[in-house]
Amino acid sequence: MFLKRANQMSLALLIAGGVACSPVVAAQLPAPTQALLEKLKLNPEILSGLDAELVVPKNWLANAKKEKPLKILGAWDPSQFRKLSAPFKLRYPDIPISYARGGRYD
Repeated sequence: MFLKRANQMSLALLIAGGVACSPVVAAQLPAPTQALLEKLKLNPEILSGLDAELVVPKNWLANAKKEKPLKILGAWDPSQFRKLSAPFKLRYPDIPISYARGGRYD
């Protein structure tokens, strides 16, 4: 149960990373974000106002492009991670991601 809840929380964070830069309306969300919200039976309205919270200084994004890939460790299968990270990759296409799968204890 805990792992399921943790995966849902991680999924919500990755969805948040995929929110478009304009005000949140279902038709404006990236397709992967819409699909994930639908799968979780969540109303797209839960993301309203999120864009303002996700604003980062432009120099952060510029510097992130110069950094090594963002390293994410998890227990998802690679195919699961590709689905989870799709919204982030759409929002930040110039920030490379490196995923490593660790062991699971369930």
